[in-house]
Amino acid sequence: MKTVSPQWLFVALLVWSLGMGLAFQGSRGLFETTEGRYAECAREMVVSGNYLEPTLNNQQHWTKPPMTYWAIAGGIKLLGKNEWGVRLYDAMALCLTAMLVAWMGSLMFGLKVGLTAGFIYASSPFAVLGAFVVSTDALLTLWETAAMLCFVKVCVETMALRRNVWAVAMWVFLGLAFFTKGPAGVLVLIPIVVWSARRRIGAWLGHGVGILVFIVVGCGWYLYVCYEHPGLMSYFVGEETISRMTNSETVHNRHWYKIFEIYLPVLTVGAGLWLYHGVKALWQRRLFNPAVVWRAMRGSGWGAFLLMWLLPLLLVFCISRSRLPLYVLPLYVPVVLALAASLYEHDAEERIPNWVFTVVLVSGLLIVGAKAYLSYWPLEHNMRQTYDELIKIMPANAKLVAYDRMRYHGLQFYVDGRMARWSMETNQPWATATLDEGMEGIQRAPNQSYVLILPPQVRKEADEFFDRYHVPYEAVETLHGTFFIVRAPR
Repeated sequence: MKTVSPQWLFVALLVWSLGMGLAFQGSRGLFETTEGRYAECAREMVVSGNYLEPTLNNQQHWTKPPMTYWAIAGGIKLLGKNEWGVRLYDAMALCLTAMLVAWMGSLMFGLKVGLTAGFIYASSPFAVLGAFVVSTDALLTLWETAAMLCFVKVCVETMALRRNVWAVAMWVFLGLAFFTKGPAGVLVLIPIVVWSARRRIGAWLGHGVGILVFIVVGCGWYLYVCYEHPGLMSYFVGEETISRMTNSETVHNRHWYKIFEIYLPVLTVGAGLWLYHGVKALWQRRLFNPAVVWRAMRGSGWGAFLLMWLLPLLLVFCISRSRLPLYVLPLYVPVVLALAASLYEHDAEERIPNWVFTVVLVSGLLIVGAKAYLSYWPLEHNMRQTYDELIKIMPANAKLVAYDRMRYHGLQFYVDGRMARWSMETNQPWATATLDEGMEGIQRAPNQSYVLILPPQVRKEADEFFDRYHVPYEAVETLHGTFFIVRAPR
């Protein structure tokens, strides 16, 4: 069989990764709560024109810097207010990350390994499905991978000018990572600093131009909003950084055993059909033995660098009290590079074997099938399906109301922000009215219909709930829950 040129293989990787990213990318509705929250923030940005101060339900929302909201807003402006526009940036991030992985692998281990690594990344369930979710993580993975590629270029370049240029570029991408997810975006400085010290290439690390660029790109927005809103810095440092690392009450999956339930599956089973080769390489090198791992990390080759990249950062995520699967998506890059390198340890041929492309193709078909299943199978937290059920039963000109902390950010996205929220208690910043105020409004508007979404604990007592206010109602059972059509007594 004739050998395909590397240029055409890079083109094939570009087309493949773009296809994997775009397949059914806009067919699935927004899932609650994360996807709905990000999409609604971006929609409100587009509507208000205020791109510097994110809002959620028209209340200031400072949990993340606006980089991801900007990316979503760009897709909305390009493709419209729909799921395709919302997730376009994810598909682009997957494609570009796969290309960067191939480039980095080529610098470290040669073209054959690099291209294989790119195809592995773009045919792994963890990477592709991770880019099927609206969050910061696919974008963060892109910036971190770009930063590490620039660092590798610094390590291999011999001309001082080029090293300095790549060093500045590295700080640019670190700034973008920081602007995407705050301090979590610059954790890759840990392996960079350690490896630089060991290889005696650390003089550029204090490059004044690079650090200045990092401050402008990564910290400029923080400095601006903290100047405009005194006291916001303490929130960023206290709540969004320290509390997420130490507080066990307000974070996701705080129990220690969640490390094995969350991170272990996505970094192993998340490789899909490539898992067999990963386990085989792990066993052959005895990397299940801590002593062997320690000796390998003390080496001077790129394999040691990949371990230095993976293990210390994984330890940080394990120590942190907040744990979600996509937190470790950036760490899948060194896993893929190590896996690709292990495939050809004793193979001197320049051509990528056909079985690699077979695994890529079969993996891709399975992943696309999974994306199709998630797109069309009825799921309660799919807000598009919930919205479709609602519009079937909503009377003309009815008002939609969610009661008692029912966020439904994705539903708010679909109704263009026209959903009201009622609370049991007063002075709730997320609520437009209390329950008493809302019911009194119903009684004063005999021709106005409402559709109420009630939490499960209230739905069970719906008769008593509505009788208390002498308001007639009709309960409508749907696949996605029970909705209540309410009209004031005539």
